[in-house]
Amino acid sequence: MLPGMAAKPRVAIVGAGNFGTALALALQRARYTIDAVIVRSGGESLKKAQKLAKQVGARALTDLSLSRAELIWFCMPDAEIAWAARSLAGTVDWKGRVVLHSSGALTSDALAVLRSRGATVASVHPLMTFVRGSRPSLAGVPFVLEGDGLMSARFWYGPHMTQWAERWVPYWTGGKGVFAMSAEEDTGAMQALTRLSAAGKADLNRVLNQVNQDDTNLGAALGARRRATPNRSMALLAPLARLHS
Repeated sequence: MLPGMAAKPRVAIVGAGNFGTALALALQRARYTIDAVIVRSGGESLKKAQKLAKQVGARALTDLSLSRAELIWFCMPDAEIAWAARSLAGTVDWKGRVVLHSSGALTSDALAVLRSRGATVASVHPLMTFVRGSRPSLAGVPFVLEGDGLMSARFWYGPHMTQWAERWVPYWTGGKGVFAMSAEEDTGAMQALTRLSAAGKADLNRVLNQVNQDDTNLGAALGARRRATPNRSMALLAPLARLHS
């Protein structure tokens, strides 16, 4: 979460469908406070919101400005996410709030209008299907988070490397990035990024590389005469990608 935000911030669920219901119940079991269940109108939607709100000790609201939630989670069909974000953009001060959606097809850009108003936005998608009328448990269900990648060409193990990453990521992202570990190894990352850059799909200037002794060794192997910098490291790695292409 953001610096200064509670470890378990108050949550507002936007939408009271299958996923919104399962999520609200799961968060309550995990001892999160569900502040409100938000729906856009009355009728059947409001009835569902009122039922869910009663289960999790929240309020059913049609006005987001009445909610005190620091985290707002959009739980609705993909086609409605961007529209809902636009319709709610002027209702509250978004600075310091975290806004999530759980579409598996859309990136966090669906929430761009809220990002432009100061919110921190992300796409967080559960790896399971929600069938109409079911109330599945989310216990043990993995979630896919959208974000940038921090990768190492050497085996990553131990608390010291993790502590380094936990300090390095906030430094290079201006305090916006949060380090999270994934069980993935990919020594071909630079090769893939080089090809994507040539195709206009990636920007190598956004790639950061740890400057350490490995850079010096790599530079020597490729004929470099000076110690590598982050940009220099990219120049050194690019020939390797071409050699293996």
